[in-house]
Amino acid sequence: MSTQTQVTAQANDLGHQEKQCAPEPKWSAVVDDESLPMPRRRLKARVVLEQAGAEPGQVLVRDLDSEHDVALHHDQEIDLAEGNVFYLVPECDAPKPADCHAPPKLAFVVDDRPEEVVLANQTGLTLRDLFGLAPDVLLFRDYQSPHDNPIGLEDAVRFMDGPVFYTRRHKPHVITITIDGKPYELHQEKATVKELKRLAGIPLADVLDKIVDGQMVPLDDNATVELHCGEVFVSHPRDNASS
Repeated sequence: MSTQTQVTAQANDLGHQEKQCAPEPKWSAVVDDESLPMPRRRLKARVVLEQAGAEPGQVLVRDLDSEHDVALHHDQEIDLAEGNVFYLVPECDAPKPADCHAPPKLAFVVDDRPEEVVLANQTGLTLRDLFGLAPDVLLFRDYQSPHDNPIGLEDAVRFMDGPVFYTRRHKPHVITITIDGKPYELHQEKATVKELKRLAGIPLADVLDKIVDGQMVPLDDNATVELHCGEVFVSHPRDNASS
């Protein structure tokens, strides 16, 4: 075996190992408008039937973007990436096979809520828009892993990479400051001097100083202060001689 062939073989092996180690995305099938989690992307039609609680004599039909849908045999293997929207009908009402090439309906699922589309390729922004989510909502593709990465507004979102997502709200930014030796947590980046006095129970007649480079800098009572984590403030009675 040549050196080049050995290098190529090693690269292929590493790529295969990385693919095996990568977490699998979660999959969902939407049956009669209800989102049902599925164990994997490829499975038998009867698995979907069983999880949907189908009655005896019912068949699974893949919903296409046309009037010609496709009835599936119980033992037929289906790929949810090729369409995950279905409905149940009695076998006698199942659609007949037709030479139809209409695209299948696809259901993205966010926080267990499905939305049907026919466009398989979205972006982080269009997917948020589809579900009426604000742009600043954190959106994650749901993997069989505790470590998911947020999806940016411009990131490509391909249906075949997994249709199940969840959201998280931004946690408020917490700023901790110290006033007269006591820590306070604020969810804002600015506050008036009077607000800080009320927060710490300081008489409005007293002076509030900010410690800057080890020096006490008096703050005007009518001033607004930009807050930074770790800042220290102290108060003391006003010196009548300086008022």
